[in-house]
Amino acid sequence: MGRVALSKMILLPRCLYVLQNSNCLIPRSTFAELNTLLVSLVWAGKRNRVKLEVLKLDLEQGGLGLPDLQMYYLSGLLQYATQWCADGPNREKRLLAGVLASEELPALLMDGGSTCLNNPFIVQQVALAWKWAVTRVLRRAPYAKLLPIAWLKPFRQIQEVMDLTQWYEGGCTVIGDLYINERYILRQAALDTFSLQPGQYLQYAKIMHTMRGIWPMFPAEPTESQTLKVILDPGSRGGRISRIYSALKQDRRLELNGARDNWARDMPTPLSDNEWKRACLQVKEVASNVRFKLTQFYVLHQAYLSPRRLSRIYPHRSAACARCGANAASFLHMIWECATLQAYWETILTILRRATVLRLEFSIKVCVLGVLPLPRKGRKMANRFAQLGLVLTKRRIAIHWTAVVPPSVSRWRTDMGEWAAAEERRLKLVRTDINAERDIQAWAEMLNEVMLENDNTGEGSGIATDITESGEAPRGNTVRMIEEGTQM
Repeated sequence: MGRVALSKMILLPRCLYVLQNSNCLIPRSTFAELNTLLVSLVWAGKRNRVKLEVLKLDLEQGGLGLPDLQMYYLSGLLQYATQWCADGPNREKRLLAGVLASEELPALLMDGGSTCLNNPFIVQQVALAWKWAVTRVLRRAPYAKLLPIAWLKPFRQIQEVMDLTQWYEGGCTVIGDLYINERYILRQAALDTFSLQPGQYLQYAKIMHTMRGIWPMFPAEPTESQTLKVILDPGSRGGRISRIYSALKQDRRLELNGARDNWARDMPTPLSDNEWKRACLQVKEVASNVRFKLTQFYVLHQAYLSPRRLSRIYPHRSAACARCGANAASFLHMIWECATLQAYWETILTILRRATVLRLEFSIKVCVLGVLPLPRKGRKMANRFAQLGLVLTKRRIAIHWTAVVPPSVSRWRTDMGEWAAAEERRLKLVRTDINAERDIQAWAEMLNEVMLENDNTGEGSGIATDITESGEAPRGNTVRMIEEGTQM
């Protein structure tokens, strides 16, 4: 996540200056090379675990908000369209919508040009940028309500476009005009509404037949493009590129749902949109430590390679679980379903229930995805403490991913004491509001409850157990031993 922030702060401003001041269309091969360099930067030259398109999504969609240079370039070009139609009359706005929704410029034939579109080079450049956005990003935008009827396939020739003169004079210029009360208009109603001659029935039949082919849900109302809405109503001058960029991302947000589909297929209960959004936002809110955020992100996208997946990549590898010997061990088995992990999860969940006084359900949604019950008033710190404990549990499992022995609860307590204390120190430095003292005190009480239970059970610090399992001592205890030796 630090490299993602680095790309936003250093790489993006440098590239935007070049992209927004380019006098010609930059080829797609250039962006392919930039994406290759960006992947190499984010993953430090190693093999990527998550697709680049997923990393470019927003946090609430399951991504990390990595900047999409191609979409920023398209947004920089499409900002000219917002300047053209900012103060123009309604007719020019509809004409511009026809230009942007088309691959060519047939809508200009119906008006003979416009004063706000007096630069042919810029018009063609913006039209080509919109065609690129339509084919590569907004795959459903050609079927929007603002699609001009002159762009439909039967009316590509000039003479056929001129046959629609009566339609344009009657006020029917785009597909949205053919829908009244969210229903496709009937033939006789179209002739009466737009003052058409009876001979225009052939054009009506062509339009209806073409819509059946390009819009599978016909005669249902076509979808709307958020990008076109922003272009036609840009608002204030400042931040137009950011608004167009956000609209482009919003138009394609339903295309990448692979991670959610995988969880919905494996989980016994359905996963709602709100629960998935909350699970994605945990990547940002789970803790201040970047390693814990990445742990939540990797779990969300199942980025840790399971034995079953490794056996498909390397046929000589065994697909069995190293802890229990189960065949075809999936990701869900390695992090949750394994019989050797059930006692580990139950013990930690019991400790967190006593410390936070929360009703934590023993389920995949709560333990693995981190979808906790909504906090009551004044109980947000309890939810945050529970999230920290759960992500440390998943991190211990990830460290012992291929180990024969499951992770120990005593080492989890040691990590919890170290990182919860660090989080408490951070709260003392950052929080300055009136409720800061109350929240810090509640956090300290929950931490004392976790460590007090450790003393009562007599399990010790867990150093010897984890040295035999992982071959290394805990980082916090090692630092303390070095400091004590230095003082001596």
